[in-house]
Amino acid sequence: MITIKTGKLFVEKYNEENGTNLAPKDIFCMLADKAFRGGRHMVNWTNSKFFQYLKDYNNFLNGKKDEPSFEKALGAFCNDIENRNCGVETTLNVYGGCAEPSQGEMQTTEFNYCDNLHFSIDERYCSFIGSFFQICVGGFSTVLNTKDMVWLMYESFNKYYDYIQNDDSVRDKQLPSWNGCYLYQKLRNKGTEWINDHKRNGDSIETIDFIEFLDAITFGHGVNVKHLLFENFGQTNTTAGYVTLDLDGVKGVFNIIDRVLTNIEDTFDLDKYSKIFLKKNLLRMSFESGEVTGEMVDPLYEFKRRRKDEEFKNKDGIKFLKAYLKLIMTDKEQELSKNFGEFIKNAPKKGKKTMSVKEETNDVLTSKNVTKFGNAVIDFCKKAGVDHTSGVPFDVVSYFIQDGNSSKLQEFLMYTKFNM
Repeated sequence: MITIKTGKLFVEKYNEENGTNLAPKDIFCMLADKAFRGGRHMVNWTNSKFFQYLKDYNNFLNGKKDEPSFEKALGAFCNDIENRNCGVETTLNVYGGCAEPSQGEMQTTEFNYCDNLHFSIDERYCSFIGSFFQICVGGFSTVLNTKDMVWLMYESFNKYYDYIQNDDSVRDKQLPSWNGCYLYQKLRNKGTEWINDHKRNGDSIETIDFIEFLDAITFGHGVNVKHLLFENFGQTNTTAGYVTLDLDGVKGVFNIIDRVLTNIEDTFDLDKYSKIFLKKNLLRMSFESGEVTGEMVDPLYEFKRRRKDEEFKNKDGIKFLKAYLKLIMTDKEQELSKNFGEFIKNAPKKGKKTMSVKEETNDVLTSKNVTKFGNAVIDFCKKAGVDHTSGVPFDVVSYFIQDGNSSKLQEFLMYTKFNM
């Protein structure tokens, strides 16, 4: 994930907002001073001059050394950035983690991930500026490259500084996780205490879930992004590649989810939704498919892919789905479902045969396509001794044979089953 563009956007926005003409180096030094001076650091850049400065500062606090000079550490870091002999910026020599430089060469900048390209000095500073505005989502980092979002992350940067300086009980160096939580808190109007109430876990800040991230950027003013790039920083840095975002499709599903959450209960939130409907895997799934669509956010997505007979036994899940299905089904489909459920329950009582239709009922309600559904209905009617060429069974099968309606069968059968 190259954060050069993010840094450039911030430099432009900062100068616009303040009527200044500061160079990237000036702005980087301003941010670094806030992020690294003293013993509470906002982020950890392993193996950097700031990392060594922190170790020396902690020794100073323990009475083992004199107070180290932050200005000296900052100057040394900038000298490294401006060194023309730093070599090729390659994913094999990263300035962070356990990476080591080749003999006679320096390590490259941590956030300049691209083989065989040389970056200008300003671009190198911008890469580090942009790194302060990373958003950690489910263990992976990303950036939102619009001026409005970069400026919001600068607000987050300043809020996090105050947060760790005013509360010694919270762990520092968690800026990317904080950025994600702050993004969600602000864009979804959750109030000033949402992070403390929902994401504070002991002394640390948890990362937002991908479903929360999507919810935030779908409705957030000024986001308007269509592609996302994810990276995992650690001992082995992993690039997940570009993910295309179907904003309109995703927003459509979230609109329905919002209405459902409003209709059922206040305690049912997106975090519970994510757990019940297996959306914890959504980020990894988006890496594999290279996209995020509205269908993937849909609570029935996993059910349609890998249907099981014992699906959705969780009471909260059933409660949510009943409200969800009622919103996405037409009045006619709901009426058909009501009549069909009554027919399934009462047909054996009206028929001439007294044999059990449990197996045939299960075949009807678990049909995976219209053809199997039609055949299952015929088998059910024959077993129950009722006519399938007229009345409710005929009306229902005829409706789903029509073009455009067959895709709604799974929802119809689930709604019927829930209401029987």
